[in-house]
Amino acid sequence: MSLEERLELHKKGGHHFESTVPDGTTLLSTEFKTSNGGTAIIRTDITDLKRATEELNNSEIHFRELAEYSVQRTLVHRNHKPLYANEAFAETYGYESSKDILALQSTLGLLTPSLHKEAKTRHREVLERQRSFENTEIQGMRKDGSIIWTASHIFPINWNGETVSCVTRYDTTEEKRTELALDYLPIGIILVNETAAIKHINRLACEIAKREDGLFIHNGIISAGNADEQAQLHAIIREVILNVRLSGTSERIAITLTRSSGAPAYPMTIGTISEDNLAPHATKDLNPLAAIFITDPDRPQKFSSEMLERLFSLTPSEAKLLKHLVAGLSIKDAAREMNNAPDTARHHLKSIFQKPGTHRQAKLIKLVMSTPLWTHSP
Repeated sequence: MSLEERLELHKKGGHHFESTVPDGTTLLSTEFKTSNGGTAIIRTDITDLKRATEELNNSEIHFRELAEYSVQRTLVHRNHKPLYANEAFAETYGYESSKDILALQSTLGLLTPSLHKEAKTRHREVLERQRSFENTEIQGMRKDGSIIWTASHIFPINWNGETVSCVTRYDTTEEKRTELALDYLPIGIILVNETAAIKHINRLACEIAKREDGLFIHNGIISAGNADEQAQLHAIIREVILNVRLSGTSERIAITLTRSSGAPAYPMTIGTISEDNLAPHATKDLNPLAAIFITDPDRPQKFSSEMLERLFSLTPSEAKLLKHLVAGLSIKDAAREMNNAPDTARHHLKSIFQKPGTHRQAKLIKLVMSTPLWTHSP
């Protein structure tokens, strides 16, 4: 500030200015006129405040630099108004640049509508209680309307002197699609660690466990209804995981779980699976998981006769007959279900034999059972 400017402000009174003295102290001087025509000056030491402000500005600059070159998708917002987004975030959501994200009226548009209420509640928790949320699965929407799945870490940070939400997201869309594909299988799949803690469970296995008839889930731990079978189950889980860690060999062990209802026992096999197996130079698997495969003997295997028509070039009547035979019906019972005479059903069966190239009913059914028809879980 020049001397002339300083004198002009002095004449007007009621102003303030900052100054730094030789020892580095920063003072805020507030000057005002007194009732008797004099001038009073109040000086306040704001050195610490000034330093804190500079550190905050420097930290925000550093944050921006780190986030901009990070592969993590990073978003900063307050009350869902975007304040910052790096280019990786914009690209993941189908926008040309981070400027397009900042131009959004609300970040809620990046989420599916069903999650808006939950997102608002979570944001209040971040601002008011300084709460963080880790590995939160979020279903989002790209600019073109397509779905994206992410694992998100949401936590509070200080931005220009106020608390805001910082969100880092990892695109898990491909992993989620794999999980959804597992839900189509007519077999229950459960991945657990050595303590039998569940890391993933598909839809059919979940349905079986909910019956609480032989297979149970307690506090995220897989267990059996029978104490001896539970001890055996947990021992096998530890054994197959330990074998992989020590020797790198994997084996599959079969057991059954009896059911208190008296229904047929659940057949189960237990082996191992691990991400380490994907590493081309890995010699030992240090983080294996036990993979439990379980089937439901009472569950009917359903598929459409139209799929049989396409696979084996059958007529609609032939496909319906074959479907009944695969379900375990005799020719006579299948004919009754189709409101046909037994001779008509036998004629259809002879025609069916000619198309897949087999002349035995057992081989025909085995051929159907080996097709992808059984990979769809209704």
